[in-house]
Amino acid sequence: KSHPTSPAARGVATRPGHAPKRAGTRSDLFASQGQPAQPKRGTHKLPTHRRAPTTNTMALPPWLPVFLRVWIIGACAYMMACGVMSIMENGQFSKIDEVFLSLYILLFATLIVAYESTRFCSESSPAELIERVYKRNFGFMLKAQTRAMFLIFVGFMVLGLAEKPNTILVMGCGIVTISTGIIFICLTCKDPDLFTEKTKQATQEPYVPPNSEAHPGAPAKWEP
Repeated sequence: KSHPTSPAARGVATRPGHAPKRAGTRSDLFASQGQPAQPKRGTHKLPTHRRAPTTNTMALPPWLPVFLRVWIIGACAYMMACGVMSIMENGQFSKIDEVFLSLYILLFATLIVAYESTRFCSESSPAELIERVYKRNFGFMLKAQTRAMFLIFVGFMVLGLAEKPNTILVMGCGIVTISTGIIFICLTCKDPDLFTEKTKQATQEPYVPPNSEAHPGAPAKWEP
């Protein structure tokens, strides 16, 4: 006896030597009727125009470099005050090493203040002069990360002045300076473009090929 679900039971004749054809699926039914096939369950996708745009919620604010520049200038003024107080405490030069350390701190703090203060008016002539001098002698000051490392170095130098009666004041200055340098490095690693100085491109003369007659070094024409 034939099975009720076999092709013979449904009245479908099969050719000898050929397997019976499978019953049409739901998608084949829609295609035969000229309708688009429906997607499978669980595969629905939102249209592209309805997707919410992804925004970077952790972006740094644009005013942060200006705030950090003012903070660094204040920290350098704090370091200068600690250096001056250390020199005044050693009026008779009883500890010559602390005097030289204080002078170095004053010098390095002045270098940082001179660079950071001129960034507010970077197109002025004093700022361009300082930038040329720093490019020639203190190239590490032109990059944000190396400038932050130099700030940490000077902060450790300030800790060397921590002696009575100014121990707490000097220790606070060193900790503030070192913390500022570490935070500065972390911020520059997160968004380097925010702390990159945008240099002004100098206007260049148009290029004249050397084989042109207008070029002063052009070779003379060969004549037979």
